[in-house]
Amino acid sequence: MDGGRGDAGRIDARRFAEADHIGISRHGKRHGPLDDALAAHGLRRRVAVVVPSHTSAMLLARDSDLVAITLADWLPGTLTALGLRTFLTALGLRTFPIPLDLGPLELGMAWHPRNASDPGHRWFRDHVAAAVLAPRESGGEWGRRGTGDWALQPAS
Repeated sequence: MDGGRGDAGRIDARRFAEADHIGISRHGKRHGPLDDALAAHGLRRRVAVVVPSHTSAMLLARDSDLVAITLADWLPGTLTALGLRTFLTALGLRTFPIPLDLGPLELGMAWHPRNASDPGHRWFRDHVAAAVLAPRESGGEWGRRGTGDWALQPAS
């Protein structure tokens, strides 16, 4: 997306859609909320490949010209903003804000019915839910754009 300049410059919705993307889906889905937001602008993106995790998307983005999507505060509480930037720099990646308004991200949990009344399992579910639903330090809600969703691309 940077034309070899080493500087992505301002990425607008059109430039964002023109890039080849890495889809992230455990089920191999190539279409999602990001595509709906682009369609609202009369744009479509090309998903060149679908991988099952954000980690595999970042590793693939590092070694290609593809764009991967992640949350701006990926791994909250584990990596500070500086730590995340250091981590991405070590991978040879850089970030830029997604130039679209994206709605809330829906998350869900599932477990085997035999675990429904298990106290340890219930404790774990409660803690996962509290961590995911806790407001961000910036005052936004989880799943809302807040501090921003980010796209990743190789640093040139």
